[in-house]
Amino acid sequence: MQVASASQERKRPIAENSRNYNGIDLIKFLCAIMVFTIHISPFQDTSFGAAQKLNSFFQGYLCRLAVPFFFVSSGFFLFRKMELSHLKTDVIRDYCFKIFRMIGIWSVLLVVGGTFHLWYMGATVVAMLLLNLCLRLGIRIRFVCVLAVVLYCVGLLGDSYYGLIAPLENIAVFRYGIKGYAFFFESTRNGLFMAFIFVLMGALLAHSDTKMRPKTAMAGFAASMICLLAEYLLLELYSEPKDHNMYVCLLPAVYFLFSMAFSMNLKDRVIYRRLRNIGVLVYFLHIMVNKIVKLGISVVEKYLGTGCGAYEFLISLLLTFAVAVVIEWMSHKEKFRWLRWIY
Repeated sequence: MQVASASQERKRPIAENSRNYNGIDLIKFLCAIMVFTIHISPFQDTSFGAAQKLNSFFQGYLCRLAVPFFFVSSGFFLFRKMELSHLKTDVIRDYCFKIFRMIGIWSVLLVVGGTFHLWYMGATVVAMLLLNLCLRLGIRIRFVCVLAVVLYCVGLLGDSYYGLIAPLENIAVFRYGIKGYAFFFESTRNGLFMAFIFVLMGALLAHSDTKMRPKTAMAGFAASMICLLAEYLLLELYSEPKDHNMYVCLLPAVYFLFSMAFSMNLKDRVIYRRLRNIGVLVYFLHIMVNKIVKLGISVVEKYLGTGCGAYEFLISLLLTFAVAVVIEWMSHKEKFRWLRWIY
């Protein structure tokens, strides 16, 4: 067996130097809980006076790491299977087919519960195909990066930095242009303006020559989160955010978070892969489960006269987690292996 030299080992892509991806799986599970928190307020107004401010803190700032982290992970795990200069059509095709299959299955399963959170799946496909197109056209990676930054900046103006272009609505041409875009696409939270730059980040990390040290990644993440908090507070105070999906400091924050997750030296245990699967199921199930919980709480309050709305978040989280664990556990049984198709 041929042994690689130290210099050869250093030149290998980041994806080839790791024994496992348990750190990424763990963070992805936590990100699924963050998405849950974005959609279901953890503190009800009946809890205490500061509930609304705490909800804004978690939903508008802290938990906004989740979806970008998913995008980076998708780009990383897809493009680590091939060189950026030699793309494999079958790999990209199979990945997109799996995403469309998941969208189709969950659109049927969640027809009653709501499917608005499935936008992430379609955005991932759009970003993947756009990156694939750029690379196949022979566009240099530096120009692809510039394109991604420009698109993200445009997306910022339709999201958290909407206050900068809000005055343009006084001009007829811009007003109709903004309304026309909003009519067809609702927001800039999509594969073109948001997902593309994070998927590209994941692809570049998959072929990076170096692995960031844990302490460096943690320090960079902490500094980025402080800057992100300042950005969030300034926008809340002095601007008119249309939404809270996209921030400037979100880019370095997610980069260092992913680098930190990748650098985690966790033992190779099956629990991490199971947490990843459970996290996916939590992501898909939480809207429907929450609607069932809301219905149950309304019935209890109506007939028993007991107020339990303050526990909506906790009950929904525990029930969603329980259902996800059961489905994941059953999917490993021979008779129920078909359940793996839904995650």
